[in-house]
Amino acid sequence: MTAKALLGGTVVVVPALSPLDRRSTLPPGTIVAVDDEGVTIASGTEDVRVPRFRTLAGEVLSAREALQRHGLGAGDVLRLPEPLATLGNWLRFIRTS
Repeated sequence: MTAKALLGGTVVVVPALSPLDRRSTLPPGTIVAVDDEGVTIASGTEDVRVPRFRTLAGEVLSAREALQRHGLGAGDVLRLPEPLATLGNWLRFIRTS
C-alpha cells in the first residue's frame, strides 16, 4: 500500500515521510510549515515531514513545488483520497512495514 494525498483535487503519491519529535496542536492533515527540507504536516500523533511528492504519472516534485502548483501553504489541510483516518495511520503503516 502506498500513501497518497490530495493536493487541490489531484491525487499524488507520498513516497516517503519521517515522523518528527514534536506535535503541533493543529488538526491532522494541516500544513504546519513548508521549507527547503519539505513540508511539515500535523497528525494525530507527532508531526511528519514529507520531502517530496510524486504524481501518478511518475513525476517527482519537491514538496514546495507540489504545494505551489496547487496553491497550498501553511494552514491549509491536506485530504486523503482513501480511507486512512489520519496521517498517524501512515506512521503506523510505515513502522510495521
